[in-house]
Amino acid sequence: MCRKNVPFILLVVLLPSCVLQLAQGKTLRNGSVPIDEEDFLYDLFPPGFKWGFATAAYQIEGGWNSDGKGPNIWDNWTHSEPSPIFDGTSG
Repeated sequence: MCRKNVPFILLVVLLPSCVLQLAQGKTLRNGSVPIDEEDFLYDLFPPGFKWGFATAAYQIEGGWNSDGKGPNIWDNWTHSEPSPIFDGTSG
């Protein structure tokens, strides 16, 4: 199946379900998800807790040889000789 058809197929599959939900009145007035207050955890994180997040270009950009993308800095670095990666893998 061609990737170009995926959005159309999703539309054909999901649109009838959405229309049915609207017809049955199963919508949320303010667009939020109802939360049962008794099940909600009101707690604090311990003192000194630090939030963190990360991502990598390798995760987002994909492979160097797909969808017309060329090599990036990571691709060039991991494929240099001698390999800077202990076991020679690149991702």
